[in-house]
Amino acid sequence: MKNLKNKLLICLFAVASMTTVNAATELEVLIEKASTAREKASQLGFEWTATKGLIESAKIANAEGKKELAKTLAQRALNQAENGIKQAEYSDQHWQDNFPE
Repeated sequence: MKNLKNKLLICLFAVASMTTVNAATELEVLIEKASTAREKASQLGFEWTATKGLIESAKIANAEGKKELAKTLAQRALNQAENGIKQAEYSDQHWQDNFPE
């Protein structure tokens, strides 16, 4: 019976460890996705000013173990970067609207 309890505890610990690793991995992927989108927006000339700071803050929060804060910051950065890309696409399609008639 004691051997069974030990095996059960080992299995529970392994599952809990995998969940923590997956959460960290998902967060790191989100931060990397935000960084990549920011770089694309920057190349298009439509990087928003706060995006880079949000990504840096997300990395710091992640390193400090503040996973929820890091996730929130990374998601905001991703949203800003994606909106910058959309803004570039809109500008490319509607540049002629800026000229007086």
